[in-house]
Amino acid sequence: STGGEVGDRKSLSSNGNNSYCFTLRTPDRNFVMRAETQDDMEKWLMALQKVMEMPVTPQDSKLASLLVPKKSSNSFRLIKR
Repeated sequence: STGGEVGDRKSLSSNGNNSYCFTLRTPDRNFVMRAETQDDMEKWLMALQKVMEMPVTPQDSKLASLLVPKKSSNSFRLIKR
């Protein structure tokens, strides 16, 4: 498993529209994402959480070692805004 953390989601009002934003934090970059509905956001969060909880296979580890520079932390954090 790559580890994970889920924080608070945030519903933002912009020009009368609701935006459902969340942030996926990785060791190299943060990704801020927005869904059109709360239901879509919850579906994305559940899908991302499932991926983050998947065990890493030896093949994945070998491929990652060839493609990804070594870092001290290999965790991903999912934070609902």
